[in-house]
Amino acid sequence: MSDYEILRETPSAEIYLRLRKEAGLGAKSIEAVERALPNTIHGVQVLHKGEVVGFSRLIGDNGCFYVIVDTSVLPEHQANGIGAILCGEIVRYFKETAPPGAYLMASTSSPGFAKKVGFTPTGPDQHEFYIWLPVD
Repeated sequence: MSDYEILRETPSAEIYLRLRKEAGLGAKSIEAVERALPNTIHGVQVLHKGEVVGFSRLIGDNGCFYVIVDTSVLPEHQANGIGAILCGEIVRYFKETAPPGAYLMASTSSPGFAKKVGFTPTGPDQHEFYIWLPVD
């Protein structure tokens, strides 16, 4: 992991579109992306030798409900722990900044991964997860 660097900022629209495509996620229009990215609460990127190879975003109402979205890692960098780094950074930020009673939600096709980074399943399908900050 010594060749990887964490950058705590939202990716540009160009990086966003390229990584989503190369990671096999659904296409988005440039108009949609340019509207969405400024609404990011917290963005995280992972760089390898100066090139962005993964990113994730935190969105929501910035008080009660937060959602991890767009976690994308280039195929040649998958299985190197980058997804865990990205989600770990989002979870850390959430725990440090969200008010008591807030929920952090994520949807994934990898329940084992979600549990590994600290999420609890919300129901029997095991694809929706949350972290809740107890009210003091």
